[in-house]
Amino acid sequence: MPNFRPLAIALGISLATLVPTHDAFAAKKKAARAPAVSAQCSDFYDATNAGWLKANPVPQTGAATALGQLVDRSRQQQRELLDASMKAPQGNVQKLLGDFWASGLDEAAVEADGSNPIAPLLTRINAIKKAKDIPASIAALHQVGIPVAFNFGPDVDLKALDRHIGYFMQGGMGLPDPAFYTRTDADTVALMGRYRNYVKQILALTGTPAAKLDAESQAVIALETELARNAQSLAGINNPFNNYAPISTKDLNSRYRNLQLDAFLKAQGVNDDLVSLADPALFKQLDGMVTKLKPDQWKAYLRWRVGDSMAPYLSKAYRDAEFEFRGRVLRGETLPPQRWESVLDAINVAAGPMVGREYAARYLSAEDRRQAAWIVDKVREVQIEAVKNNSWMSAEAKTEAQAKLAALKIEIGTPLRDLDYSVQPMGRGSFGGNMLIASTWRHREEMKRIGKGNADRRWDV
Repeated sequence: MPNFRPLAIALGISLATLVPTHDAFAAKKKAARAPAVSAQCSDFYDATNAGWLKANPVPQTGAATALGQLVDRSRQQQRELLDASMKAPQGNVQKLLGDFWASGLDEAAVEADGSNPIAPLLTRINAIKKAKDIPASIAALHQVGIPVAFNFGPDVDLKALDRHIGYFMQGGMGLPDPAFYTRTDADTVALMGRYRNYVKQILALTGTPAAKLDAESQAVIALETELARNAQSLAGINNPFNNYAPISTKDLNSRYRNLQLDAFLKAQGVNDDLVSLADPALFKQLDGMVTKLKPDQWKAYLRWRVGDSMAPYLSKAYRDAEFEFRGRVLRGETLPPQRWESVLDAINVAAGPMVGREYAARYLSAEDRRQAAWIVDKVREVQIEAVKNNSWMSAEAKTEAQAKLAALKIEIGTPLRDLDYSVQPMGRGSFGGNMLIASTWRHREEMKRIGKGNADRRWDV
């Protein structure tokens, strides 16, 4: 046993030297701690982009894109332009726009105006007594930019590119897809229930007594469903060749006697000898509906279409009803736009070319136009050179391609063909009334495009 004690003592001493005290361990641990790391090394993205992220917070709606920022900048510039036009207009067009803008921003005046802007339209509709009164009312609503029963507008004749013709097309439905009216799945049934409630709200605002709301809303949807049954699908209607079927205007009345389409064209100021009507079955059905349906059903439908089309520009009761269905349900929006945004959108709908004309004059300099024209010319030169050097095109094809490139008409900033801005003075009294005045003007200008030798395209800025 004595022989083991020195060894045990030696081991104890060795272990004591290997196990440090608590203070010594803490000191060594502190000394071994990793050195501080810079923000760039720990989170390079946040450190590098901190300034930009602070200046550009995450949007609460939609997405942040470069194009979206350009759109936002353009809208802000339009707002500044309209503010300036309201306070110190430079010229007649700015005076019209400034008054228009002021009337829309005055929410108290809009609220007090109520249904007054559409009262003359409703009075005309309520005066319908017989089937023969219906076509004239349809034509009158198209004149003020409220298309009912069908759509009609100008576009290039696909077989004679030197002219625009008028296109009669399907329309007049309150829902964006004709399939909604005939599908029977649970989601569509639920949507149609929400739609029926919206129709009832608008009918109530336009004068339907409470006791008749259910019957009239059902009558409206039944009429629209008839239109939808013979309508093309969205894919079909988006194919321009599906909408092209030229017909002599002289033949319209013999085919669609009840609709009185020749009188419709005269009311729109159209005197051309040719139109396109690609859905003869739909218009034949519509022609029969003029006499088959009772005038009261047509009256309810026409009042609904007027109220729905004008709802965003009238008093709060109209706007709230429209936003709850079209904003929340159809567009998926959670909050209505600010007042200035909705007024700007409205003015662009009714008088977009007027805004575009003044916008380009203010924000597009002569130097900008010169640089853009230089770039366009260089691109054209490169394309012509590429055609010359092409190895698979025939000589005839090269000659024709070069001629087409040389003949391209390039317009920068604004269309070369300006509009007639002799609009009835709008004033600052009634925003809804101004919408109808401007919409009537724009419809008139669109109708002027129809006719031979009138194929220069116009485009909105």
